[in-house]
Amino acid sequence: VDDSVAQEIARVKREGINIKSNAVQCPKCKTGFLKPRKGPKGKFWVCSAYPDCNATFTDKAGKPDLKAKPASKLKVSEEHQCPDCGKGLIRRPAKRKGLFWWSCSGFPECKFRCFDEKGKPKFEN
Repeated sequence: VDDSVAQEIARVKREGINIKSNAVQCPKCKTGFLKPRKGPKGKFWVCSAYPDCNATFTDKAGKPDLKAKPASKLKVSEEHQCPDCGKGLIRRPAKRKGLFWWSCSGFPECKFRCFDEKGKPKFEN
């Protein structure tokens, strides 16, 4: 028995071990692997290298959806400026579909916000 164990150890040292894994390597950092998590909106995938890598992917049939488009960045308006600090305003979607609101791009230093009226900030007088 000792001889067969010694032979097996020698073989592993010589040839290595073939381990198969279903783990998906993180396409962003190439060091971590994606693992499932549950959130308030359902299952999603995160990189195991967090906090060094903050990649997240939506779930598609129990697997990470690597082709999903990332959430679009909200653009800072060049047309509408904050009345408090002068920086550009950002039009943001509200929780209710089809509604929007505006906030200052200088947040958290500037806390200005206002309602949206036909695609423009509704400044209160």
